[in-house]
Amino acid sequence: MKRISNLLSPFAMIAALSLSLQGAAGTSVTSGALMFTSGVGVIDIAGQSGFRLRSPVDSTSGRFDAASQCSELDCGPGTVVSLFAAWSGNDLSGTLRFKGHSYALGSESADGALGRVQFDGSVTLPPFNTSGTVDIDVPISLSGQIQFNDTGAVEPLAGTGIATVQFKRSADGSAWQFSNATYALTK
Repeated sequence: MKRISNLLSPFAMIAALSLSLQGAAGTSVTSGALMFTSGVGVIDIAGQSGFRLRSPVDSTSGRFDAASQCSELDCGPGTVVSLFAAWSGNDLSGTLRFKGHSYALGSESADGALGRVQFDGSVTLPPFNTSGTVDIDVPISLSGQIQFNDTGAVEPLAGTGIATVQFKRSADGSAWQFSNATYALTK
């Protein structure tokens, strides 16, 4: 009997580790987007297991680097612009649906959930052109997590996609200034 339990222990540990690794993989976000302009935006993303998150966002309660970095005359051609954007806790409020359940996102109530989403990437600004605007497509990534108040469970989030970022030439012609962005998530 002792021999069997010694033999089963490594198998049990491998099975437990396998389950932990599967749980740590989390939810793959496969569609939707962050749309941002003039200091405000909306995150509307979806993925596996019926995951759907919709939240208004702004640059006052969160962070959107491209807008803050290129709002003045600091972004000439060749400037590397951060596409980092992040919101969490009560600043990520709205609705969440996951595995058939609805949650009040940004709420600490029993039917609520608290989340964190973070987008990352960067873009190098091109030379000036005659049109005075430029649209740039670059890869971005999404990471984050949702913590469900009813169970305390934490669900990691991950995804990739393409950011389309528009810049316009400043009135004095010396810099690119942020205009708007769409960070689209894809499979």
